[in-house]
Amino acid sequence: VAKSDAQFEQLAAEDPIMKLAKQTLEDLSQDPEARREAWEREEALALYNNSLAASKAEGVLEGMAKTLANLLGLRFGRLPDRVRVRLETATVEQLGVWTQRVLTAKTPDEVFAS
Repeated sequence: VAKSDAQFEQLAAEDPIMKLAKQTLEDLSQDPEARREAWEREEALALYNNSLAASKAEGVLEGMAKTLANLLGLRFGRLPDRVRVRLETATVEQLGVWTQRVLTAKTPDEVFAS
């Protein structure tokens, strides 16, 4: 695999297939429509990757909130709606702190204390 222009040039000089590939890339890079299509593909891929990362982060957050809700329910019984709302709007950092506190808290309010 060529890691520099010089290596790419050398491969193109030694191998007819690489020479054709090099010429094809050069031709495509001169075509405004091909450059636009390549840019659109890169943008679509970036959007997809961002969307995927956001979905994963949302899934982690939702999983942490559900786990903490289950722990709180086991420890303190049925949770009031205000606690459920708090869990649904929490950050990952808050959920992490609260999950640790659930082990030693005597009341749900102690879990959420500042």
